[in-house]
Amino acid sequence: MKNPPSVVKLVMEAVCIMLQEKPERKPDPSSGKMVEDYWGVSLKILGDIKFLEKLKNYNIDAIPAPVMKKIRDTYIPNADFDPKIVRNASTACEGLCKWIIALDKYDAVVKIVGPKKAKLAIAEQELAVSSARLAEKKAILDAVEAKMAKLQAELDATQKKKQELEDNIDLCGKKLDRAEKLISGLGGEKTRWTESAQTLKEKYYNITGDVLLGAGVVAYLGAFTVDFRMGITDEWLALCQRLEVPCSKVFKIADTLGDAVKIRAWNIAGLPVDSFSVDNGIIVSNSNRWPLCIDPQGELLD
Repeated sequence: MKNPPSVVKLVMEAVCIMLQEKPERKPDPSSGKMVEDYWGVSLKILGDIKFLEKLKNYNIDAIPAPVMKKIRDTYIPNADFDPKIVRNASTACEGLCKWIIALDKYDAVVKIVGPKKAKLAIAEQELAVSSARLAEKKAILDAVEAKMAKLQAELDATQKKKQELEDNIDLCGKKLDRAEKLISGLGGEKTRWTESAQTLKEKYYNITGDVLLGAGVVAYLGAFTVDFRMGITDEWLALCQRLEVPCSKVFKIADTLGDAVKIRAWNIAGLPVDSFSVDNGIIVSNSNRWPLCIDPQGELLD
């Protein structure tokens, strides 16, 4: 096609510019000046078997700015650069015209979206950095919280132990106070216990002679009067002391063979409280043979 319609040449010029094909320099028939001619180049690219493949694989995301400026300044505003008009001349060029218009619109959108994508990428990077810092701070916070929990547990255990110690101190104080009161209350008992221990020691030491004298009184002196009984008892006591038989310095049968509970019961029952009557009761209760009771007052019968 040597003389194609002007709209066809217009569309092919735009295609050559998009493909960055250099035009030929030819003289203008009307003015004689050298002008850029894209038709020869257009025929060349149309004859290339890889033409459609180039269009399909065109890097629409990297269209040079000067190329798009020239397309927008020269071709897009041209009233003839309209697919409907181009279709009347060539259906093939109609598709190329639509392709150019589509690239123009896409590039315009990319110019708007591109910076936003770049900002988004930067924001995502900053977010990643911030997220990493946040994770780091969170790890530190978790470690601090774990340490705080451990310290809190130790504090609770220490406070519990402190409370237990305070309770023990309070209990020990109360025990000590009671012990002091008990010791204070038993202070007077110490002397009595010491005296009782000494008395028991003396009784244990003198038990041989005291039992001997008591047995003699039970066996032989029951029938005699109180004076005679005391006289004989004193002689026996002196004899024991002379023979170094351990015995009490003052002998009383009630101290050796008497039972305070029984004696008290006898007194309640009516037995006189004088020592002679009590001694008679002891002799009667400790005698192995039937005693002969002389009772002119009738106390036994009562």
